[in-house]
Amino acid sequence: LFVATGVGTVAALAPGPAGYQLFTDPNTATGLTYRPADNLLTAGCCTTLSRRYGSTNTNVALGASGTMRLTYFIAPRSETITQVTITVGTIAAAATPTLAQMVIYSVAANGDLTRVGITANDTTMFAVASTRVLRALAASFGIIGGATYAYGPLVVSAATMPSFLGVSLNQSTAQAFSADRLSAQITGLAAAPASILNASLAASNGLMFGEILL
Repeated sequence: LFVATGVGTVAALAPGPAGYQLFTDPNTATGLTYRPADNLLTAGCCTTLSRRYGSTNTNVALGASGTMRLTYFIAPRSETITQVTITVGTIAAAATPTLAQMVIYSVAANGDLTRVGITANDTTMFAVASTRVLRALAASFGIIGGATYAYGPLVVSAATMPSFLGVSLNQSTAQAFSADRLSAQITGLAAAPASILNASLAASNGLMFGEILL
C-alpha cells in the first residue's frame, strides 16, 4: 500500500498483521496505523461480538425449545477452528434437555447458511447459570478472514430453557435482519440442519457473545 505524505511524496505502508485494520493516525509519518479488529483474539480467532461485551450482564433468552438464535460476525483472520465458547446467563437449562449444542454456519452472499462446525450433544453443558462453557467441535474447520459466519446454541427441551450472555438490540429487529445482518433465528428444530435457506430465517434482536478458538 502506498500513501501520499505530502505534495509529490509517496511512502510505502507495509501490510499489517492478520486481523488488523487500517485507521487514520496523525501521530504517524503516513497518517495511518494498523490496529486489531474489535473482535480479534490474540490467542484464538475472534469473538462473535466486540470483546467489550464479554463482561456485560445482559441476558438473551433463547426462546422456545428448538429455537436457534444466530449471531452474525465477520472473521478477522483465517485460522483453523477447533473449539468454541458461550456463557450461560442467569437462567440455566433445567433438567434435562434432549439436545444441547453450539453451531457455526458460513453465510453465502444470498443469505443461505451452511454448517461448518458443531459440538457434540451434551445435555448438561448449559445446566449451571453464569458459567462460561468451552467445548471442542466435532471436527475442525478453516475459518476465512473477511467472511461472514453465524453462530449460536441449539437446545431442545420440555423444561426451562437457558439464557445467554449477550446484547438485546434497541434497534428494530428489521434493522438487525437487513442486508448487513446482525442476527437471525429459526424455530421448530429437532437437530441443527446441515444447511438453512435464507427464506427459512426470521428476524431476531438478541445477539450472543461467543468465542471462536483454535
